[in-house]
Amino acid sequence: MSDKSDFATRRGVLRGLGATASAVAVSGVSSPVMASMHSDVTVTIDNVGASAWELTAVDGSDGVADIDTRNPTLELTTGTRYRFENEGYSGHPLAFRDARNQALLSQEETGRFEDNDTVGWMDDGTAVAFTVTEELAAELNQYICTVHLSMIGGIETVDPTPDEPPAAVSLSTQDTVGDKVLVEQVRLDDGGFVAIHDSSVIDEDPVESVIGVSEYLQSGSREELVVDLDTPLESATSPIAIPHRDSNGSQEFDFVDSGGDQDGLYRDQAGDVITASAEVTPVDYQPEESEVRFEAPSDGATTQSPVSVAFETDNFIVEPTSAGVTDGAGVLHLLIDRELYAPGETIPETETSIRYADGQQQAQIELDPGTYTLRVQAGDARHNAYDVGDTVEVTVAAATETETGSDESTSSGTATEETAGSEMDASTPTPTEDSAPGFGIIGSLGGISGAVLYAYRRITRRARL
Repeated sequence: MSDKSDFATRRGVLRGLGATASAVAVSGVSSPVMASMHSDVTVTIDNVGASAWELTAVDGSDGVADIDTRNPTLELTTGTRYRFENEGYSGHPLAFRDARNQALLSQEETGRFEDNDTVGWMDDGTAVAFTVTEELAAELNQYICTVHLSMIGGIETVDPTPDEPPAAVSLSTQDTVGDKVLVEQVRLDDGGFVAIHDSSVIDEDPVESVIGVSEYLQSGSREELVVDLDTPLESATSPIAIPHRDSNGSQEFDFVDSGGDQDGLYRDQAGDVITASAEVTPVDYQPEESEVRFEAPSDGATTQSPVSVAFETDNFIVEPTSAGVTDGAGVLHLLIDRELYAPGETIPETETSIRYADGQQQAQIELDPGTYTLRVQAGDARHNAYDVGDTVEVTVAAATETETGSDESTSSGTATEETAGSEMDASTPTPTEDSAPGFGIIGSLGGISGAVLYAYRRITRRARL
């Protein structure tokens, strides 16, 4: 190792001790990063001859730069401590410079940030370490070999990505059966619950504000989580969904019984409670005056596939799901050998549960021969069931031979003869007493020509058969 390297190492150690002393001296006021070779990200860099740098490894980050690329632009994050392992140090000292080509940190030169305690520059000869402070980030522009100037690459600095809060929850404006709230999305990093609170959670007792709680949720994300309420809503309101921790590991919601001491609320990095709120309007899914019924087929009917179905309604508006949820309106659903769904329950979409989302009231369905129970049920725009429906029994008969073989029957010998005979009769003039002289001969010739035509058609059709 050269004298320069020995000096750099001793200088780095002295700075490390100085930084440590400085940190102790001001421990009650600030906490500068103690200079050491410890790092958040380790970058291994090497020379490609004397023409370029390339990164051969990066540990601790998915960024920085592409591996095995000549003179790549480095992306360094403010607040991160980096260690650069310079495998080509003996002939290629590494330096970090500003836009004016002035040294900020260097294995050979003296950089003006090398004495900065917060930057914490360390140089052990083959590796260097430093923290990208905001002040240093504002100056960093390039890295370079101090011997071979073609070995140079750019530097970009970026702010760190804010830490994601440990939980997230979202609600959307919704109509509900009254005793349920649909949580659109929830993420819990450490598992727990989603509690529905009324507005008193803001200014009064958060314990007494709980009006419903989910089952225990494992860590991770969920969509369309249905939370049952203790008491049905009577009017439109804006409940507040709040993620809760399972602080005692019981997988039981103990927040209320413990007076708030257990299963506390998730908070973000600033200490604020993570919440979501939206207007929730109870919908009457058991309207007394609404009706939906089959217009076709009739109860007990025998039909063939495809079966034509038609529906009619009273006091219920049929409209596409794109119109949104409206009390007393929605779409119809055809259920094949399935029971009607409970009010507010979601009607699925399957081969035997058909959603007419565009507001259709007529359709044709393919059914195999057999007996079926068909039901029609109204639902809202989210396919939540109304207690409004009708039922019919139908028999689907197999197609008859006459229908399936109609082409063959019309080409049979008898059918052909009858058809040919009728053609002959129609083409043969019938003489009358008032016929003019000579018309009898013409009539006979017409009859002969008709007979010839008839014989010719028989021979031709038999040849085709």
